[in-house]
Amino acid sequence: NEDCLRETMRSVGGDLPKQFVYIGQMTSIDITLQEEAVLEALRRMCGHPDPPTAIYTSSDELAELVYLLLGRLGRRVPDDISLMGFGDIHREGAMLSRITSVVIDEANIGRRAVELLSQMCTGKRPLDDEETTFVPLSLSEGRTLGPAPRLVQEAACAT
Repeated sequence: NEDCLRETMRSVGGDLPKQFVYIGQMTSIDITLQEEAVLEALRRMCGHPDPPTAIYTSSDELAELVYLLLGRLGRRVPDDISLMGFGDIHREGAMLSRITSVVIDEANIGRRAVELLSQMCTGKRPLDDEETTFVPLSLSEGRTLGPAPRLVQEAACAT
């Protein structure tokens, strides 16, 4: 959630200006169909007088695309800019294993969903069950986070 991210950043002295937010239009699961729009957003952000020092994406697939496009723009991850994605706890592939990411066990979520639906179909659980299930998040430490900018480091130490 953009508001939650913005609030968290403010709590450590950071900010998330509107011009650094890109929300794509997903019409397909093929992330490469967004390549030109993402490239244009990155050009705009990196061309800003005070460009971002980090990018967080809503998916690992988008993080991989951003990584490649930042390279095309002459930006080195993590030397010039940090990058973080969001995705499955099971990390495979030359690129994905290097992306720092907030991760979740997607296979376990799928199994749990099948169990709940099965219980509902067999009458063991009501269809309008309001049980809340919390799913733990963790961090997959890749190689795409650089050091925090000095201003953020100072604010974090002051709290």
